[in-house]
Amino acid sequence: MVLIDTFSTQAFWFAYLVCRICYLLKIPFVPFVHGGDFVNRLAKSKEECNFMFTRSYLNVVPSRFLEFHLKKASYAVKYIPNFVELKKYPFKQREFIQPRILWVRAFHKIYNPVMAVNVMAQLNDGRAQLCMVGADTDGTRSLVENRIQELNLSSQITLTGRLMKEEWIKLSQEYDIFYKYHYHRQYAG
Repeated sequence: MVLIDTFSTQAFWFAYLVCRICYLLKIPFVPFVHGGDFVNRLAKSKEECNFMFTRSYLNVVPSRFLEFHLKKASYAVKYIPNFVELKKYPFKQREFIQPRILWVRAFHKIYNPVMAVNVMAQLNDGRAQLCMVGADTDGTRSLVENRIQELNLSSQITLTGRLMKEEWIKLSQEYDIFYKYHYHRQYAG
């Protein structure tokens, strides 16, 4: 059996190819579907998705959002939530919450990191701090840097680049709000 991480952008095509090979070789396969843009992928690549999800042994999703949309497209799906080891994420009791925000996500257009910078500008609060952790995967980081300069927010926003999980978990102790943008297509067409 082959477990295939199946993402919504360019990596989708690799997963699709692996599914085709497994099918030809009569090897059972299980797509494990990830990706904030998968709803769009279902619409753009109907034939390929249909091939993958109707011939698979099982289709697995880590979120109720993806479960809903794959079921809506008439695919059998099993929801298995991401496993989180709570002991690795120390709880910190906060007496007073400051607008200190930690953003952990790849710098990629589908995650709209410029929006986090715009949120900081809207807060209009000199106390607010934003720390953005993540690798630049498509050149979007330069857009973020330009927007920070345009809005004169350099003293309030830190860009760390990619950090190992243990590093950003430790860094999270210095912040009170965890900002996670999840791509959700809000229009038809």
